[in-house]
Amino acid sequence: MAQKPIFHETISVQEFASTYYFYQEGQQHVRITQTPKPKSKKGWRKKAEEDSLVAEDPDAYFVHKPYVSFHLPPFTLRRGGSKNAPPICLIHEYGLWRRWKLQFGDHIAAAVDPRGVIGWDNRTNVDNSVNDDYALKGYKVRSWRLWGESGKQYHREVNRRQRDGLDSGDDPFSHQPVRAQESIILSWTSPFSRRTRWYQFTYAGVELCWKGTRRIPEGQKWTRRLMPIHHLKLIAKLPGDGVTEVVLAQFFCSFAGGEFGNLVIRDTEIAEIFRRDEMPELKQEKGRSLTRIHEMIIATSLCMVLGEFEKRKVTIELLIEMACSAAG
Repeated sequence: MAQKPIFHETISVQEFASTYYFYQEGQQHVRITQTPKPKSKKGWRKKAEEDSLVAEDPDAYFVHKPYVSFHLPPFTLRRGGSKNAPPICLIHEYGLWRRWKLQFGDHIAAAVDPRGVIGWDNRTNVDNSVNDDYALKGYKVRSWRLWGESGKQYHREVNRRQRDGLDSGDDPFSHQPVRAQESIILSWTSPFSRRTRWYQFTYAGVELCWKGTRRIPEGQKWTRRLMPIHHLKLIAKLPGDGVTEVVLAQFFCSFAGGEFGNLVIRDTEIAEIFRRDEMPELKQEKGRSLTRIHEMIIATSLCMVLGEFEKRKVTIELLIEMACSAAG
């Protein structure tokens, strides 16, 4: 008989944790910061104070969703509080939220152009094929542009240079291929079962899984009442154990307008699970390895948050459509 997994889900006062707040920025983007937005002020004063706090936060992140017509380019996770901050990760979304692909790399920042996509000259393969999880797809700057596409000024500048003969746009000698250094595949394990919110992946040899949870801190009474089943937790199986499951992070959704919720990363458990002396994949400076693990958790939690948000949106729209059809 299989042994029931052992859970450690409560945070003790001796443990260290990092908290990130996820806010909607415009219609498509997400701002992530360790400084919560002030709630007392309104109007332009509030916006100016929020921007000032984010600018001062060295640990802020920004998720930019570029728009290129007739294409589905990946999101970019950027280390900084604006869409102009350097990108560190590409987040690919696949149909019906079944699969997400995250690509990390030190050279991604230089390969992403002002539109927010991989420039054509930095595509991994000459034919622009994506034949493995580390290959990057490039996007040409076309001679035309639809309203609302990303990088209006960049598009004008590139086309001006091409008209002036300063840039051919397809010079084989200008091809400087870039590949991702790390790739994470986040998979929806059992969409048609009771485990509808389980997404599994592996990082540095550790089996990880995002799951739905009802466990919410006692102090968040309104969240417990209004959103009892919307929350998430990231669990890891202890290496060499296979039975004990440790909670590394939790995401608590918010019902406040423009706010997705907050992510709590449990640094004490991370230090225990990802032991650098036992994992050659993480043999780098201590601060850098912890930062990359935080970024991995932020990126995967973002996939979960956006996916769950879209699922609820589609479900509500279907229920409304069914109600209208029944009433008519």
